[in-house]
Amino acid sequence: MKIIEVKHRWPENKLRIEIMLGNTCNYKCWYCFPGSNEGTHRWPEYDLFVKNLEHLLNYYIKNLDKKTFELHIIGGEPTMWPEFGRFIQHFKDNFDCIFSMSSNGSRTLRWWEQYGKYMDKVILSCHHESVDVDHFIKVADCLYDQRVIITGLVLMDPNHWDKCMDLVKRLKKSQRRWGIDIQEIYHSTINYNEEQKEILKKHRLRQANPFWFLINNKHTLLKTSVVTEDGSKINVKNNEIILKKINNFYGWDCNLGIDSLFIDKNGNLTGACGNNLYNLDFQYNIRDKDFIENFKPALRSTTCSKLSCWCQPESNLTKKIIQSSSPSSEVYLLHRYTNL
Repeated sequence: MKIIEVKHRWPENKLRIEIMLGNTCNYKCWYCFPGSNEGTHRWPEYDLFVKNLEHLLNYYIKNLDKKTFELHIIGGEPTMWPEFGRFIQHFKDNFDCIFSMSSNGSRTLRWWEQYGKYMDKVILSCHHESVDVDHFIKVADCLYDQRVIITGLVLMDPNHWDKCMDLVKRLKKSQRRWGIDIQEIYHSTINYNEEQKEILKKHRLRQANPFWFLINNKHTLLKTSVVTEDGSKINVKNNEIILKKINNFYGWDCNLGIDSLFIDKNGNLTGACGNNLYNLDFQYNIRDKDFIENFKPALRSTTCSKLSCWCQPESNLTKKIIQSSSPSSEVYLLHRYTNL
């Protein structure tokens, strides 16, 4: 059956913003995605960036009645921005913000003790080439004690598989029961054997303490569903749309710009895929000194211009088909999954 709609039960008063602060990182993992650690893009200028982001949030508050903002921060390594701690503290104090981030956890334990309390969820990526495991565990334990939802994510290099599995064992020695996940790496030279593929299917190798998680989690835990041509509604897992390759939304009307947006390392407001927002033929830039004067769009949904959607949060956004795709790019739900 053909998919005609995606529905994400996202609170109407919440906006998710993913912010790529720059591409400077103190690690140089060979498998990292291109453009993420070259150090070619400067960090934001603090005062201008804060002033413009405040205007952006207030504009959504005024025009779409948004009240809560989930800000997901990525790098490079975002904690290397000298102003990062001050930045998250400012927005925690002045807006209803839920902060999540991806980090390698390499900053000093004292830094995490000072600023960890302003975070709500941290994915600590564990890279076998560079990680100081003892320090990594101390940082994860520190965040756990500050009631931050914490996941230790081990990136599984098939060429150093045993070393990566040993990292998992060492992380499990922590007495604080934060989550431990494993994830495959994506590179043109990567091939996993069958045994490795079976282990990767498990994904989560240690569940966080469920009572601690339920008490401290502030993030939306709502399922996404797809609607088929015959009117059937099927719930899907967070990554199901991408994994099953039912992620072709070319020409669809999407809530990108309404419920979610991306700020790239240049400061452009866009989708993670580069799709323009608000059905405009240009992109606003939050690093622009005239951003406050210029940013006054009609906040509206976006027509997708991409053949495939590879960003998990954006693939799950509410969207519906408004025009037929070309025959070569039609997307079908081939099976009704019964074990979702």
